[in-house]
Amino acid sequence: MTGETTQKRPPVVVVLGHVDHGKTTLLDYIRKSNVAEKESGGITQHIGAYQIEHNGKMLTFLDTPGHEAFSEMRRRGAHVADIAILVVAADEGIKPQTLEAARHIENAKLPFVVALNRIDKPNADSPRIKKQLSENNILIEEWGGKVPALEVSAKTGKGIPELLDMLLLLWDLEEIPAETGLSTQGVVIESRLDPRRGPSATILVTSGVLKKNDALICGEAIGKIRILEDFKGVEIAQATASTPVLVTGMETVPVLGDTCEVVANAEEAIRRSEALVEKRKEEQKAADALLQAASAGVVAASKHILPIILKTDTKGSEEAIIEALLRMTHDEVALKIIEHSVGDITEADVKSAESTRAAIMGFRVTLPRAVEQYARVRGVRVVILELIYEFIEGVRKELSLLLPAEIVKTQMGKVSLLAIFKREKDGIIIGGRITSGKVVRGAWCDIVRNGAIVSEGKIRELKIAKDDASEAKEGQECGMLYVGKGEVPQVGDAVEVYERFEKRREL
Repeated sequence: MTGETTQKRPPVVVVLGHVDHGKTTLLDYIRKSNVAEKESGGITQHIGAYQIEHNGKMLTFLDTPGHEAFSEMRRRGAHVADIAILVVAADEGIKPQTLEAARHIENAKLPFVVALNRIDKPNADSPRIKKQLSENNILIEEWGGKVPALEVSAKTGKGIPELLDMLLLLWDLEEIPAETGLSTQGVVIESRLDPRRGPSATILVTSGVLKKNDALICGEAIGKIRILEDFKGVEIAQATASTPVLVTGMETVPVLGDTCEVVANAEEAIRRSEALVEKRKEEQKAADALLQAASAGVVAASKHILPIILKTDTKGSEEAIIEALLRMTHDEVALKIIEHSVGDITEADVKSAESTRAAIMGFRVTLPRAVEQYARVRGVRVVILELIYEFIEGVRKELSLLLPAEIVKTQMGKVSLLAIFKREKDGIIIGGRITSGKVVRGAWCDIVRNGAIVSEGKIRELKIAKDDASEAKEGQECGMLYVGKGEVPQVGDAVEVYERFEKRREL
C-alpha cells in the first residue's frame, strides 16, 4: 500500500532527562494546554503518545516510560523521534541520568533543545546550570554552541509557548523529503493485553496512510485492524505519518520497538511472520542462555535472594523495567524475576507467588478485590506503583531490606586486664583498671590482644570491690563477668567497651 501525503509531516518529540526533573509535568502541561477540554476530557487511557496544535502546526509527543524505553526502541532499529527535549531542573542541575539522557540523544543524532525547568523555584539558578552544561560538552547558543536553551516552568506554563515555537523552528530547519509513494509503516511504542479488546498496540505511523481493515504485521504479531483510535480515544478511519494510534485486531501482543507494515493480505502477513519467528527463536535462545548464565552467576554468588513476579500495564513498560532491574547488582543480594507478563494481577499470579515465596510487583496494573483478598489469605505480598522511577526505587528498597544491618560501634571506655579470676557456667570473671572513659553493666565489648580482636561479647555483671555496680569510671578498678565468643581473655589484654546499634543499609 502507498501513502499519498505530500506536505511535511509533523515532528515527533521525545522528552528525556533525570527522573524527577519534571518530564511528566511538562508533558502533562503541554497536553492539557493545547488540547481542547472537551477532547482531553475524553482521554481514558495512556497510549504512549499524543498530538497538539501550536500556531496552526501539529506536533507529536512521545509519552514513554523514560529513556530506558526510548533506548530499547532504538536498539531494535526503530526510528521513533525527530527532536528531543532535554529537561534539567534549574534548582538542582545536572544529574548522572541527565548525562545518560544526553548520550541517548547524541547516539540518536537528534537535534534537541534544553528546557531549564522549575524557574519558578526560589533557589533556581539558570547561570549555574548553563555552566554545568558547558562543562559536560553541551554547548548552548548563549555560550557559543548550537543547542537552544529555554527557561520554563511546567507548573505555571512560563516559557512553554516559546519552547513549542523553538521545536517547530528546529523542525523547519530539518530537510525531510516529501512522502510520495511510500509504503505504510509504523513503530510499536506501547502494547498491552486489554481484558476487553484483546491484544492492543499504540503504533506511531512513520510513513504512508494506515487505515481500518488493513492487514498488518508488527514483528511476529499479525492481524487485521479492527479498531483504529486516535490518542483521545476517538475512532478514526485513517492515520498519516507522525500520528500515534491505538490499534486492535492483532492475534498476539506486539513487542515494543517492532516495526509494522501494511501488507497485501493475511496470507502474506502469516508467511512473513513465520519467517521472523524462526529467526527470533534462534536469537532469543542464544540471548536467554547468556542471560540465564549471567543471572545464575549473580544469584549463586549472592547470600540473599529477592524473588518477584513482575506484572506491567504494557510490553514497553515491562522491557524498560526489566532492563533497569538487571542493572541493579550487589555482592550480597540479588533479584530473581520468577515470571513477568503484561496484564492485571490474577489468582494464578498469587498461586505462583505463594509456591515460589515471591512478592508480586505491579506497574500501572489493577488488583481486583477478590484477588487482593486471596493474596491476603495466602500471605502473598503485592506492591503496585504508578511511576517507573518509584517502581525501581521500590524494588531497590525491597532488596535493601535483605542486606544484613551494619553494626555501628561507639567507644565508651577501655580497661587494662589485670587478673583472671575464675570461669563461671556462662562466662569468665575478669578484673582490671579503667584507663579511659567508663564501663557500664550490660555493655558490649571486644577483647583486644596485640591490636587484634580475639573475642567479642558483653559485660553481664559489674562490681567495684565486692559491691554490685551499674557503672565504673576512669581510674577505678572493677570486676566483670564477661560472656562472649572467641579466645579466653588473658592478663595484659585490653577490654574495649562500646555502645552498638544496627544501621539499615541501602543498595
